[in-house]
Amino acid sequence: MEKDTYIYGQWGFPDSLHRKRAMYNWLDRYGEKQISINWLDNKRINPKNLLILFNANSIIEVQSKGKIELNKWMQFQKINFPKDSLRYVIEQPAGRKCTWYVAIKNKLIPCSQREVSTDPM
Repeated sequence: MEKDTYIYGQWGFPDSLHRKRAMYNWLDRYGEKQISINWLDNKRINPKNLLILFNANSIIEVQSKGKIELNKWMQFQKINFPKDSLRYVIEQPAGRKCTWYVAIKNKLIPCSQREVSTDPM
């Protein structure tokens, strides 16, 4: 994979209930190695740079060897899917632990397990 090459995946669902169920299944068996990711767990989940957007009715995942600019991908999501509001974000620089964010009024707030409900929307 080239430095500026992105791997993009998007999964759409008819409603937030279906997205929520799929999200938990996806987190239980994430990636090729099928690792389990606990809700709001800050761990290294991918060897590449990683960005995951959990929206009301979809999940978007972006991987790259190069830097992933979170704000540009949030704009991409907002422009291309204006009715699918952002709920949570996982951002992970290559080789580091991920950070979870909750979207509140179009702003991202870093999460911690004691600050955010375990029932994500």
